[in-house]
Amino acid sequence: LALVKSLVELSGGTVSAISEGAHEGSTFTVALPQVFETVLPKLFHPHDVPQLTRSDALCILVVDDNIDAVETLSIFLRAVGHHVSTAYNGRDALFAAQKATFDVIFLDIGLPDIDGYALARRLRMLPQMVSSKVVAITGYGQASDKERTKEAGFDHHLVKPVSLTQVLQVIGVRS
Repeated sequence: LALVKSLVELSGGTVSAISEGAHEGSTFTVALPQVFETVLPKLFHPHDVPQLTRSDALCILVVDDNIDAVETLSIFLRAVGHHVSTAYNGRDALFAAQKATFDVIFLDIGLPDIDGYALARRLRMLPQMVSSKVVAITGYGQASDKERTKEAGFDHHLVKPVSLTQVLQVIGVRS
């Protein structure tokens, strides 16, 4: 939700959530500015998000079983100028990492086939992944969870929902 909020606000919109209580469901409303004439507002304004030169672009792998989370983060990273690949489970992530070298891997812990801790360990065993930055993006935020990610070879531990600013900070881009 934080990623959606950031993206909507960058385009001049707002996001709101309403719930009548437990087991009553929730309503999320996204309001975007109306477009007049043929002028479309830019989703990302230069002063809001840094634009990279071709030589600064990173190869990034985003791994999460939540398709919306993967797509939202990927859209943002591509808009900044990075090259992004995606995987929705551990097996596909491992296959991608065996075929390419990634500068950064954003990795969910709660994957359906291989948990993120085991996957990070396996990725770290690949010669091309030794110097890659591996970032946990997870709902697990206890001190013990952070210790487990460190032991598994993660460089950073981000607790969902993450902000776009946090994403840029861990990959070394100042907003």
